[in-house]
Amino acid sequence: GNKWAITYTPYNADGTCKSAASVDADIAVIKGKGFTSVRLYSTDCSGLVNAGNAAKAHGLKIIVGVWLDGAGVAAAKAQVDVVVGWGPGNWDNVEMVVVGNEAIFSGHIDAGGLAQLVIDARASLRAAGYSGPVTTTETVANVQANAGVLCSAIDVVGANIHPYFNGAIAAAGAGVFVKSQLDSLANVCPGKQAYNLETGWPNGGNANGDAIAGWAEQKLAIASISLVVGAQSTFFSFENDMWKAPGSLGVEQHWGCADLF
Repeated sequence: GNKWAITYTPYNADGTCKSAASVDADIAVIKGKGFTSVRLYSTDCSGLVNAGNAAKAHGLKIIVGVWLDGAGVAAAKAQVDVVVGWGPGNWDNVEMVVVGNEAIFSGHIDAGGLAQLVIDARASLRAAGYSGPVTTTETVANVQANAGVLCSAIDVVGANIHPYFNGAIAAAGAGVFVKSQLDSLANVCPGKQAYNLETGWPNGGNANGDAIAGWAEQKLAIASISLVVGAQSTFFSFENDMWKAPGSLGVEQHWGCADLF
């Protein structure tokens, strides 16, 4: 089909953690929209337990995330430990584990450090019985620039592909742009499957050159991406993230797109 996964964060609008019942209701909606997987970014807010239980109940796979930010590698490794503790009995529902989300791009780690973190995480996960893919995700440019270091560490190649941030892509061309970037990504680490682990279009905020943020534009862009590469893409995000800061372009809160499916 034209839908693979959608990102999900278990936070209320004020940044507090959603209840298990609320998470279950959200996951039920995701299942009803026709997605087969849901991507988490971290292990906080009992996300693995609540979203994991809900996903299992509703027949969805989980893309497990390990968050890496200014708190450093030790904090990320603590999350790996959480995944390892949760995993037995749940591994069949895990589609892949993604260690870091644009961590190089954000300046939190260099490529060598990230590669080692992925390698260490895989060793811990394998010892706990997980046999699926372990990877990271960056911008396509960062994966390309660091291929010599990252390719040997990852099992599949992941990138976040956002046409809005290109600035030269209008909403109608989103799908073609994402496909071209995904095709480039597939050539970075020969023999390793490429995945678009975060993509979408903002429904509010400022224009970025030819990229106009708005509800109509989001609907057009999401339809375009779904048609061209939906089966290989993780859509961002389930709902608007009002707990975030607006960001320099005023769009960070406005990526919720589940209603369009």
